[in-house]
Amino acid sequence: MALPCTSMSLVRCREHLLSLQLRCRGLRQRIVQADPETTIACWCTPSDLEDPQKPALLLIHGFGGSSTWQWGKQIKSLRKHFRLFLPDLVFFGKSFTVSQHRSEIFQAEMIASAMEAMGIKSYNVLGISYGGFVAFRLAHIFQERVEKVVIVSSGICMSPRDMEELLARGNVKKVPELFVPETHAAVKDLLRLSFVKPPPLLCSFIIDDVIQNMYGTHRKELKELLEALQKREDEEALPTLPQVSYKTISESLVWLNAAGYLQGLNLLSLHERLKL
Repeated sequence: MALPCTSMSLVRCREHLLSLQLRCRGLRQRIVQADPETTIACWCTPSDLEDPQKPALLLIHGFGGSSTWQWGKQIKSLRKHFRLFLPDLVFFGKSFTVSQHRSEIFQAEMIASAMEAMGIKSYNVLGISYGGFVAFRLAHIFQERVEKVVIVSSGICMSPRDMEELLARGNVKKVPELFVPETHAAVKDLLRLSFVKPPPLLCSFIIDDVIQNMYGTHRKELKELLEALQKREDEEALPTLPQVSYKTISESLVWLNAAGYLQGLNLLSLHERLKL
């Protein structure tokens, strides 16, 4: 078990700098009451400083951190074309609930409620990793609100065999052990699977800092999110989204594998499960 990090937190310092970067790009963080039990933190541009004619784009982060950590490098380009909304999912960043719900459906409902509370009636959605599961549910449940959806590096169609391969490569038996690391070895395994070029060397105190300040605050709840996601995948078939016509796989299907942990899986098999 990693020891508590008692010195200055590099993770918190980095997070502060990333927040300043978003502010310099013109975004401000709002705390929105999504329902009586849930608050959602969301970076967005103040309405009086944004062109209302631009389409809204909702960016949903992955499991590795909050929206503050995920989207800094994309803001400048995307702001030219969209009104941006970067929410923290529940139990990430400053979003929180006292509800016992843990599913990605609950996450989607809270994000939709927060968008409605901010007066945004329709929007495009881009979700990465765990955020891709939430984006998929948003597009399915709120079809009248979601115009277009992009899902990046998200295993929404992973089979039990795919999951077994992933766990084997991560040297773990359960999904939470991989994505909510508690030891130095687990952090290194997660980095190895998450980056094409993992950091070559991390000091022990940095790893301790990551374990405590990125995963420690809501460790129990984060594990429950993953357990609920895996349980739903095991018990329910993937719902069908409204589809447009597609060209051939070679022309229309682009696999964005920035996270790296889908490398080596049978992508043609995944294509068949997506029914493109």
